Amino acid sequence: MQYHRPPLILHPLQSRVAMRLLLAMFGAVCLAVWLSPAALPIKFAATLLALLLYVWERQKLRCRTGIERLVLKADGDWELLFDDGRRVDVPAARMRAYVMPNFIRLSFDSRLRLSLFPDSLEADSFRALKVRLYGEQDR
Repeated sequence: MQYHRPPLILHPLQSRVAMRLLLAMFGAVCLAVWLSPAALPIKFAATLLALLLYVWERQKLRCRTGIERLVLKADGDWELLFDDGRRVDVPAARMRAYVMPNFIRLSFDSRLRLSLFPDSLEADSFRALKVRLYGEQDR
């Protein structure tokens, strides 16, 4: 029995979970560097490099991909609205999703990806997206 599903409209937000994971990852790298038997100048250089990478990655997370709104249509196609006003339609065949209980990774093409954590969307929207994506994977 085929039924009509309304489009799912999502407004992604900046995730605190992603920021904390990023900080933990770079903190672990710095800890490993300082516990290593390397010379002191090498430890300082590696720490500075890790700090620069952390700031760069944090800025990328903060800027996101510029996606203001995502619309998952009933047929599985996606409509992306960017904050500069551009609108991109992505057919269901080109979109890939990786779904876990507390993480969703949407890949629309080789350069445009979006990572969503539970705090990236409203709770009901996050749940509805997981249900829809699980249903798409079963087909």
